[in-house]
Amino acid sequence: MSKIAASEFTPVASQPRRRLAVLLGRPFAGVAILLLFYIALIIVFSFLSPFFFSIRNMLAIGTNVAFIGLMAAAGTPLIIAGGLDLSVAAVAGLVGVVIALLNAAGFYVWFAVIVALLLGVLVGLVNGLF
Repeated sequence: MSKIAASEFTPVASQPRRRLAVLLGRPFAGVAILLLFYIALIIVFSFLSPFFFSIRNMLAIGTNVAFIGLMAAAGTPLIIAGGLDLSVAAVAGLVGVVIALLNAAGFYVWFAVIVALLLGVLVGLVNGLF
């Protein structure tokens, strides 16, 4: 009896599968996958609703993305430095509530914004010290 090497029974990846593995191993692979995912979402949502590509909807999406982008920009240096601050969204919510409460109490909106931002800075300073 002849001995058969174990390598003869190992499955060999096909050429397209090898190319895909090489592409997924590149640094841009995560960005490319996210881009494909977003394109697929846009296609699905455009078929589900005729209002998806309306100016009003695009402005609403842009407004919401800008707010999230500002919070992400504040947290990115912390994550790069090895820290993690989960309080950014909570402090942003607190600032929004304080602005709404002060405005409802009759204060000018710019005064409410300044007071709320100072409160946000104070809470962020306390969080940073801890």
